[in-house]
Amino acid sequence: MPERQPSIVLLCGESGAATDAIQQYAHALAHALTGLGADARVETASFHGGTAGTAQSIDDAVAPSDTVLMVQYNPFSFGRAGVALRFVRAMRRLRRRYPSLTLVVMCHETVVMNPGVRWAALRQVHRAQLRALLRLADAVYVSVDAWRPYLEAHGAKDAALLPVGSNLPDRRAQRDAARAALDATDRLIVATFSTGHPSHDDEIARRAVDAVVSVRPDTLVLSLGAGRQRLLEPGDDRERCPGHLPAHELAAHLAAADMLISPFVDGISTRRGTVMAALQHGVAVVGSVGPSTDPDLEALVRGLPGAGRGGDWIPGTAAALANDASLRDEQGRAGRSLYAARYDWPVLAARVLHDTGAAPAP
Repeated sequence: MPERQPSIVLLCGESGAATDAIQQYAHALAHALTGLGADARVETASFHGGTAGTAQSIDDAVAPSDTVLMVQYNPFSFGRAGVALRFVRAMRRLRRRYPSLTLVVMCHETVVMNPGVRWAALRQVHRAQLRALLRLADAVYVSVDAWRPYLEAHGAKDAALLPVGSNLPDRRAQRDAARAALDATDRLIVATFSTGHPSHDDEIARRAVDAVVSVRPDTLVLSLGAGRQRLLEPGDDRERCPGHLPAHELAAHLAAADMLISPFVDGISTRRGTVMAALQHGVAVVGSVGPSTDPDLEALVRGLPGAGRGGDWIPGTAAALANDASLRDEQGRAGRSLYAARYDWPVLAARVLHDTGAAPAP
């Protein structure tokens, strides 16, 4: 008899955000799984009140013919303030209803370390429900390798890294056109990105941009992201802050750039979509190294002159790259090669199929 085609459901919660990065991730992974021969689809359930998100609606998301349920877990997508106990109960009922279904949990977020008594109490709930969910799972993935010990301490069986690929279309072929559209064909273009979240180290980004424009006064600075504040002085026309951009326009801006300055408080990591998009487009990434940085990304960054832990080295290195096109190109090619080998969607999809027993090892 022919081998049964794997049928994979990627289950997301409903965050209510205008742009939901986890849902984008799920759709991109489902597309790649389909390209490798699986029957993959994305289902979304709301656990934020009303009649939606009941156990019946979760049951309706899974059919008897499905072989794998891959939960895209962020507690805040499955309950107010991250309290997702109803969701965990629904997962228990699904396990009883479909005992042969392979349950995979992809952890996009684990616990939030916000200060205050209220958050301290909520963290206890978050940890308890995470432990209950992980004990139901046949396989567990994390988007950041450094989270594996934490998840394994909460009951995960051999948690494995599954990076977040780029959620932008590949516009490398339109690089020249993108630069022309910015009227910057012959200028150095430096990109930064911020959502306004405190995980972005905007002070180092500001120092790095100042260092670059001090050695290359003709630089065009693209300050991208809906939360990005100006880095140069108000009125300096060398900086453009377009705010939120559709995916194809954001991809064009990144494709046009010569380097991405990307300092994070916890270091660049495999969950940072803009870093992945820069690697996808062959753009040199000048990013901080911290506890969330995996060994491959750290090795890439260490190829830059003066690179080290943290991000204090970034301004000096960015200024050095500003006047060294060959080094920028070399770093961009290295990043693109790393992306193609480890982080691109077909690679991630092949890993999922292998780990769930649906395909041979990639």
